[in-house]
Formats: sequence, structure tokens, C-alpha cells
Amino acid sequence: LIEDAVRTVFVTGKPHFVNHPMMVADHGTDYAVVSCYNSLKTRGGAHSLVRLNLKEAVARHVGGIDTFCDEALPHWVELTAELGEARIRSLVEHARFFETNFLATEGLIDLDRFSLMFGIFGLAECVNELLVRDGVDARYGHDERANAAAYRITKRVAELVAERPLPYCGGGNGFAYLHSQSGIDVDLDTTAGTRIPIGDEPGLRDHIAACAPHHALFAAGISDIFHVEETVQANPQAMVDVIRGALAVGMRDF
Repeated sequence: LIEDAVRTVFVTGKPHFVNHPMMVADHGTDYAVVSCYNSLKTRGGAHSLVRLNLKEAVARHVGGIDTFCDEALPHWVELTAELGEARIRSLVEHARFFETNFLATEGLIDLDRFSLMFGIFGLAECVNELLVRDGVDARYGHDERANAAAYRITKRVAELVAERPLPYCGGGNGFAYLHSQSGIDVDLDTTAGTRIPIGDEPGLRDHIAACAPHHALFAAGISDIFHVEETVQANPQAMVDVIRGALAVGMRDF
């Protein structure tokens, strides 16, 4: 079945391959993966998506990674959460979407299964700039010191998001879902989500190993893109092995 799906990917670019045990741990068995790696509860969803630009956060910060994690991130996470809360209250309390829209009145969606998607992007630029300031010659995706700094930042964001309660977010047990945002057209010179910048990726094995430790943190989905040698089309079982290996080392989706 996986090989058949791989052959479909060769033609269409879809479907996604997901880490079912990880998804069930976050969402229960009733979940779906749609669009650009958005993982949410079925009959639920996200009130909105708010996005924290980590590259811009560093540009407005004076200092290295220690003060960035201790002082800057709490400030920016809180501002982003305030924006998310305002959007939630507008949708639920003012527009009264869940009282009037047919999706809710006919039972197709359930407010108690909704939450907020809290997205981050620009991690690569954030990490590389902080390391320069700290005098460390390392680059995200190519050096364990840089990768460790990246994991420290995403873990800190996840901790802060998990400490900030939000209204009408029963789907996330009262909190937002963290999301690695796959980018939009206005994100100029800023890498999507937690990806390694396009054109600067290491080899496939190292690329997967560098990205995988982030995946467990992002219950609402994480978007990575891996370039695969086209000759794999003659050996789809090799791609099956790569997918199995990627999920085994902690990828949420591939």
C-alpha cells in the first residue's frame, strides 16, 4: 500500500505520509491532515492562524540566544497569543459563527473540537543570526551546535504556548496548537516554518535527521520539503524505506 502511494506521489505530489501514533497521541483517533500539513481533529478545526516571525523577532532583539529565549520569546509569544484571542472572540462571541453557520447547526463541526493554530516561521534566519552574535561559526542544518540552538528555540516557544490559556480552544485542551507554518507569498527572504533554507539543504539523510526533532512539538502540523533524486522512480521501494526511516526517527509527516 505504501509503495502504491509512493508511485502516486511520483505523479501528483500527494498524498502525505503521517506518523499515526504521534497524531493519535495529540488528537485521538479522529484526526485529519489537509492542505499544507495542517493536522487537526475531525469535526473540529482552527479558529484562525496567527504567525510569529522569528527572523523579525531577532531583528528587534539586542543580544544572543540566552536573552532571546529568556526575554524576547515570552514577549512575542504573548503578543501573538493576544492577537489570536481577539480573533477567536470575534468569531465566537461577535460573529456568533458557531450559533448561526450551517456547518455548526447541522452538526458537521463542533466548537469543543476547535483551537487556534499558533504558527512560527523564519527559524533558520533566527538561529543563524543569533549564533553570529554569540560568536559561533555554525549554520542551521549543517552543524549540531546550530541544530541544537534551533531545537532550544522551538522547545521554548512550545513551552510558552502551552502555558498561555485561550478561550474556546477545547480541541487543544484550552491552549493553541503549535504549527510550523509553510509560508505565504509575502514572506520575502524568510524561510518557511522550521525548514532549512531552499538551496542550502544538506543530503537527504542529514536533512531528515536535522528536521525530525522539531516534529513532535507541532501538533497542528509541520511542513518540510525534501528533494529526492529522480532516479528513485525506478526503485519506489527505496522511497518506502526512506519514509519508514523518517517516521522512525520522529517525523510527524513526510
